[in-house]
Amino acid sequence: MALTPVAAFAPSARTPPRGLAVSAAETDVPPNLDGRPITSDLQPVSNFVLVKLRDAMAQTAGGIIMPETAKKRPNDGLAVAVGPGRYHPETGKLMPVSVKAGERVMYGEYMGTKIKYNEEDHVLVREDEVLLRYTGDIIKKDTVEPVGDKVLVEMTKEEKQTASGIVLSPEASKSRVCEGIILQCGPGRMSSEGETIPMPVKPDDKIKFREYGGEEVNIEGTEYMVVRANDILAKW
Repeated sequence: MALTPVAAFAPSARTPPRGLAVSAAETDVPPNLDGRPITSDLQPVSNFVLVKLRDAMAQTAGGIIMPETAKKRPNDGLAVAVGPGRYHPETGKLMPVSVKAGERVMYGEYMGTKIKYNEEDHVLVREDEVLLRYTGDIIKKDTVEPVGDKVLVEMTKEEKQTASGIVLSPEASKSRVCEGIILQCGPGRMSSEGETIPMPVKPDDKIKFREYGGEEVNIEGTEYMVVRANDILAKW
């Protein structure tokens, strides 16, 4: 018997405007949070973003059903509501959230707080936990854009031997390679005065970054790194 393909993730035709919560009237479900009724629609505060999760893929591309333990935790979806932003602790200026309701985003795999809102899986993440925004139904290398002061990096392949031909031991090759070439750059982070600070790097720059800096992301079956500008040590 043929297996039914997994449905593509698609946003609602009535995407709420920036900063507005998802109305229960739009989902035909009374407002509820984690199975309990609430008195109004959910509205993120400060710089939090409410993301409706993409459905976890339940089968492989070849149609093989995956067990629950083998499913990858979803870490992308539709930003359905955003907070107004946070106030800078020194200047008191409001720092608006750069992510907009209606955008599709990817965040760190283990970041955010997962909730069940209006009987569907959502996650609340801070703006700085959002790594990429993307367009289309499928995340592709050429349809993603880093958020804030982050860059998308194609990693340098791990060397199995030195330039002089000495084969590295398994222990020596275990160290993480923290180098790569920048594929895309975000616009930069916001200053205390509310202005965008230019990025210190650009696409095609090769960089060295901190050993534990960056977040791994999988795009079309390939592992990349999303690195913040503050974690970049050098470029060439």
